[in-house]
Amino acid sequence: MAKILLVEDHDDIRNVLTIALTQRGYEVDAHADGESALEAIESSWPEIAIIDSGLPGVSGLELGRVIDGQTGDRKRILKVLFTGTDSLAIREESHQSGFDLFASKPISIDSFCEELSQLSRESPQ
Repeated sequence: MAKILLVEDHDDIRNVLTIALTQRGYEVDAHADGESALEAIESSWPEIAIIDSGLPGVSGLELGRVIDGQTGDRKRILKVLFTGTDSLAIREESHQSGFDLFASKPISIDSFCEELSQLSRESPQ
């Protein structure tokens, strides 16, 4: 399964997602803020990044753009914007910022994992 970078500032949500994704075979590297996530990317390039939109410091949308800027000749990271705000404006902004999937909290873990699996299958190698 894919290696996932999870960036979520709420401890409970981050812990539940880490456990659920790990149980489904994903390798999860979880972080509470964008700065530590960017440091982690330098040493370990994930296949998927699940990024909360409301992070402290750098926003989730901005973090997604920074990640895209670091891709270089490496495989593009599939990006999921994870948010508690489900509005047309943020959906459009996530699409314009290059996110591949929009997930609104609360989620069904099973449905979310199926969406991640589908996203990985559809991604060009």
